[in-house]
Amino acid sequence: MANVENGALQTAIDNVAVGETVVLTNDITLTNRVTVANVVTIDLNGFTIASNFNDSYGAIYVGTKGVLTIVDNSSKQTGSIINTVGNAIGNYGSVIVYGGTFIGNYALYNFYYSNTIYGTSVIYGGTFKSTDKDSPSIANCGNLTVNGGTIETLDTTNVLNVTDGTIKNLYVGTADYNPEKQNTSISGGHIATLTIENGSVNEIVVSGGTFDNAVDSQYLAEGFEFAYDEGTGAYGVVTDSSGASNNLKVIATSSSRIRDLVIKNGQLIFIRDLKRIAFDFNNTRVFYNQIVELDTEADRLALENPLNGYYFVIGSACLWYYKDGWTQITERPKEVIFIGVELPDLGQEGKLYIDTDDKEISVWDDETDTYIAVSNYTEEASDIDIEKLFN
Repeated sequence: MANVENGALQTAIDNVAVGETVVLTNDITLTNRVTVANVVTIDLNGFTIASNFNDSYGAIYVGTKGVLTIVDNSSKQTGSIINTVGNAIGNYGSVIVYGGTFIGNYALYNFYYSNTIYGTSVIYGGTFKSTDKDSPSIANCGNLTVNGGTIETLDTTNVLNVTDGTIKNLYVGTADYNPEKQNTSISGGHIATLTIENGSVNEIVVSGGTFDNAVDSQYLAEGFEFAYDEGTGAYGVVTDSSGASNNLKVIATSSSRIRDLVIKNGQLIFIRDLKRIAFDFNNTRVFYNQIVELDTEADRLALENPLNGYYFVIGSACLWYYKDGWTQITERPKEVIFIGVELPDLGQEGKLYIDTDDKEISVWDDETDTYIAVSNYTEEASDIDIEKLFN
Protein backbone atom coordinates (compact mmCIF):
# COMPACT_ATOMS: atom_id res chain seq x y z
CA MET A 1 0.00 0.00 0.00
CA ALA A 2 1.56 3.25 -1.11
CA ASN A 3 0.28 6.21 0.89
CA VAL A 4 0.52 9.39 -1.14
CA GLU A 5 1.53 12.65 0.39
CA ASN A 6 0.77 15.97 -1.27
CA GLY A 7 2.66 16.48 -4.55
CA ALA A 8 4.13 12.97 -4.75
CA LEU A 9 1.62 11.33 -7.08
CA GLN A 10 4.00 10.73 -10.01
CA THR A 11 6.60 9.20 -7.71
CA ALA A 12 4.02 6.91 -6.11
CA ILE A 13 2.72 5.74 -9.52
CA ASP A 14 6.21 5.10 -10.86
CA ASN A 15 7.23 3.05 -7.84
CA VAL A 16 4.06 1.14 -7.00
CA ALA A 17 4.54 -2.62 -6.86
CA VAL A 18 2.31 -5.08 -8.68
CA GLY A 19 -0.90 -5.61 -6.72
CA GLU A 20 -0.49 -2.49 -4.60
CA THR A 21 -2.78 0.54 -4.62
CA VAL A 22 -1.86 4.22 -4.51
CA VAL A 23 -4.11 5.65 -1.79
CA LEU A 24 -4.56 9.40 -1.47
CA THR A 25 -4.15 10.76 2.04
CA ASN A 26 -4.46 14.45 1.12
CA ASP A 27 -5.80 16.67 -1.62
CA ILE A 28 -3.20 17.04 -4.39
CA THR A 29 -2.59 20.02 -6.69
CA LEU A 30 -0.76 19.16 -9.90
CA THR A 31 1.38 21.75 -11.68
CA ASN A 32 2.20 19.53 -14.66
CA ARG A 33 1.12 16.29 -16.29
CA VAL A 34 1.24 12.95 -14.44
CA THR A 35 1.90 9.95 -16.69
CA VAL A 36 0.81 6.34 -16.14
CA ALA A 37 3.05 3.91 -18.02
CA ASN A 38 2.48 0.82 -15.86
CA VAL A 39 -0.40 -1.07 -14.20
CA VAL A 40 -1.69 0.89 -11.23
CA THR A 41 -4.81 1.41 -9.12
CA ILE A 42 -5.52 4.81 -7.56
CA ASP A 43 -7.93 5.02 -4.62
CA LEU A 44 -9.13 8.62 -4.42
CA ASN A 45 -10.18 7.88 -0.83
CA GLY A 46 -12.45 10.96 -0.73
CA PHE A 47 -9.69 13.40 -1.78
CA THR A 48 -9.20 15.56 -4.88
CA ILE A 49 -6.51 15.66 -7.54
CA ALA A 50 -6.78 19.26 -8.79
CA SER A 51 -5.05 21.03 -11.68
CA ASN A 52 -5.30 24.27 -13.63
CA PHE A 53 -3.21 23.91 -16.79
CA ASN A 54 -4.13 23.30 -20.42
CA ASP A 55 -2.43 20.08 -21.47
CA SER A 56 -4.18 18.32 -24.36
CA TYR A 57 -2.90 14.96 -23.08
CA GLY A 58 -4.65 15.53 -19.75
CA ALA A 59 -3.65 16.27 -16.19
CA ILE A 60 -3.36 12.48 -15.88
CA TYR A 61 -2.15 10.84 -19.07
CA VAL A 62 -2.31 7.05 -19.59
CA GLY A 63 0.27 5.90 -22.13
CA THR A 64 -0.02 2.99 -24.54
CA LYS A 65 1.31 0.52 -21.96
CA GLY A 66 -0.53 2.04 -19.02
CA VAL A 67 -3.49 0.43 -17.25
CA LEU A 68 -5.13 2.77 -14.74
CA THR A 69 -7.93 1.67 -12.41
CA ILE A 70 -9.66 4.38 -10.37
CA VAL A 71 -11.74 3.69 -7.26
CA ASP A 72 -13.09 5.78 -4.40
CA ASN A 73 -13.40 3.71 -1.24
CA SER A 74 -14.35 6.65 0.96
CA SER A 75 -17.67 6.45 2.81
CA LYS A 76 -18.99 9.71 1.33
CA GLN A 77 -17.65 9.09 -2.18
CA THR A 78 -16.19 12.60 -2.48
CA GLY A 79 -13.04 11.71 -4.43
CA SER A 80 -12.45 13.63 -7.65
CA ILE A 81 -10.02 14.48 -10.46
CA ILE A 82 -10.49 18.05 -11.73
CA ASN A 83 -8.77 20.18 -14.35
CA THR A 84 -10.43 23.59 -14.53
CA VAL A 85 -9.02 24.57 -17.95
CA GLY A 86 -7.76 21.40 -19.65
CA ASN A 87 -8.51 17.69 -19.94
CA ALA A 88 -8.72 15.68 -16.72
CA ILE A 89 -7.74 12.24 -18.08
CA GLY A 90 -6.26 11.46 -21.50
CA ASN A 91 -5.99 7.82 -22.50
CA TYR A 92 -3.95 5.93 -25.07
CA GLY A 93 -3.87 2.79 -22.92
CA SER A 94 -6.56 1.35 -20.64
CA VAL A 95 -8.70 3.09 -18.00
CA ILE A 96 -11.17 1.35 -15.68
CA VAL A 97 -13.33 3.57 -13.46
CA TYR A 98 -15.38 2.35 -10.49
CA GLY A 99 -16.01 5.64 -8.72
CA GLY A 100 -15.16 9.31 -8.33
CA THR A 101 -16.12 12.63 -9.92
CA PHE A 102 -14.23 13.72 -13.03
CA ILE A 103 -14.34 17.28 -14.36
CA GLY A 104 -12.39 18.90 -17.17
CA ASN A 105 -12.62 20.38 -20.63
CA TYR A 106 -12.91 16.68 -21.41
CA ALA A 107 -13.26 14.71 -18.19
CA LEU A 108 -12.05 11.67 -20.15
CA TYR A 109 -10.60 11.57 -23.66
CA ASN A 110 -10.05 8.20 -25.37
CA PHE A 111 -7.43 9.01 -28.01
CA TYR A 112 -7.05 7.49 -31.48
CA TYR A 113 -4.08 7.37 -33.83
CA SER A 114 -3.52 5.86 -37.25
CA ASN A 115 -5.75 2.75 -37.10
CA THR A 116 -3.41 1.02 -34.66
CA ILE A 117 -3.29 2.95 -31.38
CA TYR A 118 -6.31 4.01 -29.36
CA GLY A 119 -7.50 4.25 -25.80
CA THR A 120 -9.82 1.68 -24.22
CA SER A 121 -11.96 2.56 -21.19
CA VAL A 122 -14.55 0.72 -19.11
CA ILE A 123 -16.80 2.71 -16.76
CA TYR A 124 -18.60 0.97 -13.89
CA GLY A 125 -19.34 4.08 -11.84
CA GLY A 126 -18.47 7.72 -11.26
CA THR A 127 -19.71 11.08 -12.51
CA PHE A 128 -18.29 12.85 -15.59
CA LYS A 129 -18.75 16.58 -16.26
CA SER A 130 -17.25 19.20 -18.57
CA THR A 131 -16.07 22.69 -17.66
CA ASP A 132 -16.80 23.83 -21.24
CA LYS A 133 -20.45 23.97 -22.33
CA ASP A 134 -19.34 23.33 -25.92
CA SER A 135 -17.27 20.22 -25.09
CA PRO A 136 -18.49 16.74 -24.15
CA SER A 137 -17.73 15.27 -20.75
CA ILE A 138 -16.26 12.23 -22.52
CA ALA A 139 -14.78 12.21 -26.01
CA ASN A 140 -14.44 8.67 -27.32
CA CYS A 141 -12.25 8.19 -30.36
CA GLY A 142 -11.18 4.74 -29.17
CA ASN A 143 -13.11 1.95 -27.46
CA LEU A 144 -15.50 2.71 -24.59
CA THR A 145 -17.79 0.47 -22.54
CA VAL A 146 -20.27 2.11 -20.16
CA ASN A 147 -21.51 -0.34 -17.50
CA GLY A 148 -22.60 2.34 -15.02
CA GLY A 149 -21.99 5.87 -13.80
CA THR A 150 -23.44 9.24 -14.82
CA ILE A 151 -22.19 11.09 -17.90
CA GLU A 152 -23.42 14.55 -18.84
CA THR A 153 -22.38 14.43 -22.49
CA LEU A 154 -20.69 11.68 -24.49
CA ASP A 155 -19.37 12.23 -28.02
CA THR A 156 -18.30 9.03 -29.78
CA THR A 157 -16.79 8.38 -33.21
CA ASN A 158 -15.44 4.90 -32.57
CA VAL A 159 -16.52 1.72 -30.73
CA LEU A 160 -19.08 2.22 -27.93
CA ASN A 161 -20.96 -0.33 -25.81
CA VAL A 162 -23.57 0.89 -23.30
CA THR A 163 -25.01 -1.72 -20.92
CA ASP A 164 -26.00 0.45 -17.92
CA GLY A 165 -25.60 3.89 -16.36
CA THR A 166 -27.03 7.30 -17.23
CA ILE A 167 -26.00 9.42 -20.21
CA LYS A 168 -27.78 12.76 -20.49
CA ASN A 169 -26.66 13.44 -24.06
CA LEU A 170 -25.13 10.87 -26.40
CA TYR A 171 -23.82 12.10 -29.76
CA VAL A 172 -22.70 9.61 -32.42
CA GLY A 173 -20.56 11.23 -35.08
CA THR A 174 -17.87 10.48 -37.66
CA ALA A 175 -14.39 11.97 -37.50
CA ASP A 176 -12.41 12.86 -40.61
CA TYR A 177 -9.42 10.90 -39.32
CA ASN A 178 -11.52 7.80 -38.58
CA PRO A 179 -14.04 7.51 -41.45
CA GLU A 180 -14.63 3.74 -41.30
CA LYS A 181 -17.85 2.25 -39.95
CA GLN A 182 -17.71 1.58 -36.20
CA ASN A 183 -20.10 -0.14 -33.81
CA THR A 184 -22.34 1.61 -31.29
CA SER A 185 -24.23 -0.91 -29.16
CA ILE A 186 -26.86 0.12 -26.58
CA SER A 187 -28.30 -2.75 -24.54
CA GLY A 188 -29.16 -1.00 -21.27
CA GLY A 189 -28.95 2.14 -19.17
CA HIS A 190 -30.80 5.45 -19.57
CA ILE A 191 -30.01 7.92 -22.33
CA ALA A 192 -31.94 11.16 -22.19
CA THR A 193 -31.13 12.30 -25.73
CA LEU A 194 -29.51 10.32 -28.55
CA THR A 195 -28.27 12.38 -31.50
CA ILE A 196 -26.81 10.78 -34.61
CA GLU A 197 -24.79 12.93 -37.00
CA ASN A 198 -26.33 13.22 -40.44
CA GLY A 199 -24.41 10.90 -42.75
CA SER A 200 -22.74 8.96 -39.93
CA VAL A 201 -21.55 5.56 -41.12
CA ASN A 202 -21.44 4.09 -37.61
CA GLU A 203 -23.52 0.96 -37.15
CA ILE A 204 -25.92 1.69 -34.29
CA VAL A 205 -27.76 -1.22 -32.67
CA VAL A 206 -30.24 -0.64 -29.82
CA SER A 207 -31.46 -3.72 -27.93
CA GLY A 208 -32.21 -2.24 -24.50
CA GLY A 209 -32.23 0.85 -22.32
CA THR A 210 -34.63 3.77 -21.92
CA PHE A 211 -34.72 7.16 -23.67
CA ASP A 212 -36.37 10.49 -22.88
CA ASN A 213 -36.90 11.17 -26.58
CA ALA A 214 -38.08 8.94 -29.41
CA VAL A 215 -35.34 7.15 -31.37
CA ASP A 216 -35.61 6.20 -35.03
CA SER A 217 -36.71 2.56 -35.17
CA GLN A 218 -34.15 1.84 -37.92
CA TYR A 219 -31.53 1.52 -35.18
CA LEU A 220 -33.38 -1.21 -33.27
CA ALA A 221 -31.93 -4.70 -33.17
CA GLU A 222 -33.98 -7.41 -34.79
CA GLY A 223 -36.88 -8.54 -32.59
CA PHE A 224 -37.22 -5.28 -30.60
CA GLU A 225 -39.43 -2.22 -30.62
CA PHE A 226 -39.82 1.03 -28.69
CA ALA A 227 -42.67 1.44 -26.22
CA TYR A 228 -43.66 4.69 -24.51
CA ASP A 229 -44.27 4.47 -20.75
CA GLU A 230 -46.75 7.16 -19.66
CA GLY A 231 -45.79 6.64 -16.02
CA THR A 232 -42.10 7.42 -16.49
CA GLY A 233 -42.41 9.51 -19.64
CA ALA A 234 -39.62 7.47 -21.24
CA TYR A 235 -39.29 5.27 -24.29
CA GLY A 236 -38.21 1.74 -23.42
CA VAL A 237 -36.99 -1.12 -25.59
CA VAL A 238 -39.17 -4.23 -25.46
CA THR A 239 -39.51 -7.45 -27.39
CA ASP A 240 -41.81 -7.38 -30.37
CA SER A 241 -44.35 -9.96 -31.48
CA SER A 242 -41.61 -12.26 -32.75
CA GLY A 243 -40.85 -13.13 -29.15
CA ALA A 244 -37.15 -12.31 -29.23
CA SER A 245 -35.53 -11.70 -25.86
CA ASN A 246 -33.21 -8.94 -24.69
CA ASN A 247 -31.65 -11.20 -22.04
CA LEU A 248 -28.57 -13.27 -22.64
CA LYS A 249 -29.21 -16.75 -21.27
CA VAL A 250 -26.19 -18.48 -19.76
CA ILE A 251 -26.25 -22.27 -19.66
CA ALA A 252 -23.65 -24.80 -18.49
CA THR A 253 -23.76 -28.36 -19.78
CA SER A 254 -21.60 -31.25 -21.01
CA SER A 255 -20.76 -32.38 -24.52
CA SER A 256 -23.08 -35.39 -24.21
CA ARG A 257 -26.07 -33.18 -23.43
CA ILE A 258 -25.59 -30.18 -25.71
CA ARG A 259 -27.34 -31.90 -28.60
CA ASP A 260 -30.54 -31.83 -26.51
CA LEU A 261 -30.48 -28.02 -26.25
CA VAL A 262 -32.67 -26.35 -28.84
CA ILE A 263 -31.03 -23.40 -30.66
CA LYS A 264 -32.34 -20.15 -29.16
CA ASN A 265 -30.85 -16.83 -30.23
CA GLY A 266 -28.97 -15.14 -27.39
CA GLN A 267 -28.08 -18.39 -25.64
CA LEU A 268 -24.49 -18.72 -24.38
CA ILE A 269 -23.50 -22.30 -23.56
CA PHE A 270 -20.52 -23.48 -21.52
CA ILE A 271 -19.35 -26.94 -22.53
CA ARG A 272 -17.44 -27.50 -19.33
CA ASP A 273 -15.73 -30.82 -20.08
CA LEU A 274 -14.39 -29.55 -23.44
CA LYS A 275 -13.63 -26.06 -22.15
CA ARG A 276 -15.44 -24.62 -25.14
CA ILE A 277 -18.22 -22.10 -25.57
CA ALA A 278 -21.13 -22.12 -28.02
CA PHE A 279 -23.28 -19.12 -28.88
CA ASP A 280 -26.68 -19.15 -30.60
CA PHE A 281 -27.10 -16.22 -32.98
CA ASN A 282 -29.15 -15.73 -36.17
CA ASN A 283 -30.62 -19.22 -35.68
CA THR A 284 -27.15 -20.78 -35.84
CA ARG A 285 -25.02 -22.34 -33.11
CA VAL A 286 -21.37 -21.33 -33.39
CA PHE A 287 -18.66 -23.15 -31.42
CA TYR A 288 -15.65 -21.19 -30.20
CA ASN A 289 -12.43 -23.06 -29.53
CA GLN A 290 -9.34 -22.08 -27.56
CA ILE A 291 -11.21 -19.85 -25.12
CA VAL A 292 -9.03 -17.93 -22.66
CA GLU A 293 -10.80 -17.40 -19.34
CA LEU A 294 -10.10 -14.18 -17.40
CA ASP A 295 -11.45 -13.17 -14.00
CA THR A 296 -12.22 -9.48 -14.60
CA GLU A 297 -12.40 -6.86 -17.36
CA ALA A 298 -9.34 -5.28 -15.76
CA ASP A 299 -7.41 -8.51 -16.39
CA ARG A 300 -8.44 -8.38 -20.06
CA LEU A 301 -7.38 -4.78 -20.45
CA ALA A 302 -4.10 -5.46 -18.69
CA LEU A 303 -3.01 -7.96 -21.38
CA GLU A 304 -0.07 -6.28 -23.09
CA ASN A 305 0.17 -8.52 -26.17
CA PRO A 306 -3.01 -10.62 -26.43
CA LEU A 307 -3.03 -13.37 -29.02
CA ASN A 308 -5.71 -13.41 -31.70
CA GLY A 309 -8.65 -15.46 -30.43
CA TYR A 310 -11.57 -15.59 -28.02
CA TYR A 311 -11.56 -14.47 -24.40
CA PHE A 312 -14.28 -14.99 -21.80
CA VAL A 313 -14.42 -12.67 -18.76
CA ILE A 314 -15.95 -14.51 -15.81
CA GLY A 315 -16.78 -11.38 -13.80
CA SER A 316 -18.90 -9.79 -16.52
CA ALA A 317 -19.91 -12.99 -18.39
CA CYS A 318 -18.86 -11.31 -21.65
CA LEU A 319 -17.26 -13.05 -24.63
CA TRP A 320 -14.64 -11.03 -26.53
CA TYR A 321 -12.65 -11.56 -29.74
CA TYR A 322 -9.20 -10.07 -30.26
CA LYS A 323 -7.66 -9.34 -33.65
CA ASP A 324 -5.95 -5.98 -34.08
CA GLY A 325 -8.23 -4.73 -31.29
CA TRP A 326 -11.05 -5.97 -29.05
CA THR A 327 -14.52 -6.84 -30.34
CA GLN A 328 -17.25 -7.62 -27.80
CA ILE A 329 -19.37 -10.57 -28.99
CA THR A 330 -21.89 -10.86 -26.15
CA GLU A 331 -23.34 -8.32 -23.73
CA ARG A 332 -23.41 -8.67 -19.96
CA PRO A 333 -26.31 -11.01 -18.99
CA LYS A 334 -29.23 -9.53 -17.10
CA GLU A 335 -30.15 -12.69 -15.16
CA VAL A 336 -29.07 -12.85 -11.53
CA ILE A 337 -26.91 -15.90 -10.88
CA PHE A 338 -26.65 -17.48 -7.42
CA ILE A 339 -23.50 -19.47 -6.78
CA GLY A 340 -23.05 -21.38 -3.54
CA VAL A 341 -23.22 -24.69 -1.73
CA GLU A 342 -26.47 -24.53 0.24
CA LEU A 343 -29.36 -23.29 -1.88
CA PRO A 344 -31.95 -21.01 -0.21
CA ASP A 345 -35.08 -22.72 1.14
CA LEU A 346 -37.20 -20.60 -1.18
CA GLY A 347 -36.04 -19.67 -4.63
CA GLN A 348 -37.21 -17.14 -7.19
CA GLU A 349 -38.18 -17.67 -10.79
CA GLY A 350 -35.87 -16.03 -13.32
CA LYS A 351 -32.70 -16.90 -11.40
CA LEU A 352 -30.14 -19.60 -11.94
CA TYR A 353 -29.00 -21.52 -8.84
CA ILE A 354 -25.61 -23.20 -9.02
CA ASP A 355 -24.71 -25.88 -6.48
CA THR A 356 -20.92 -25.99 -6.37
CA ASP A 357 -20.91 -29.32 -4.48
CA ASP A 358 -23.20 -31.33 -6.75
CA LYS A 359 -22.15 -29.20 -9.73
CA GLU A 360 -25.73 -28.75 -10.83
CA ILE A 361 -27.53 -25.71 -12.21
CA SER A 362 -31.16 -25.44 -11.14
CA VAL A 363 -34.19 -23.17 -11.53
CA TRP A 364 -37.00 -22.62 -9.04
CA ASP A 365 -40.50 -23.82 -9.92
CA ASP A 366 -43.21 -21.84 -8.09
CA GLU A 367 -45.89 -24.40 -8.88
CA THR A 368 -44.11 -27.28 -7.12
CA ASP A 369 -42.02 -25.17 -4.70
CA THR A 370 -38.93 -27.16 -5.68
CA TYR A 371 -35.68 -26.75 -7.54
CA ILE A 372 -35.45 -28.35 -10.97
CA ALA A 373 -31.98 -29.30 -12.21
CA VAL A 374 -31.46 -28.09 -15.76
CA SER A 375 -27.84 -29.14 -16.28
CA ASN A 376 -24.91 -30.70 -14.49
CA TYR A 377 -21.17 -31.13 -14.81
CA THR A 378 -19.53 -34.18 -16.37
CA GLU A 379 -15.95 -34.93 -15.37
CA GLU A 380 -14.91 -36.36 -18.72
CA ALA A 381 -16.16 -36.87 -22.25
CA SER A 382 -15.65 -39.86 -24.52
CA ASP A 383 -14.48 -39.68 -28.11
CA ILE A 384 -18.01 -40.61 -29.15
CA ASP A 385 -19.41 -37.62 -27.22
CA ILE A 386 -17.02 -35.29 -29.01
CA GLU A 387 -17.88 -36.74 -32.41
CA LYS A 388 -21.60 -36.31 -31.72
CA LEU A 389 -21.01 -32.72 -30.74
CA PHE A 390 -19.95 -31.79 -34.26
CA ASN A 391 -22.23 -34.13 -36.25
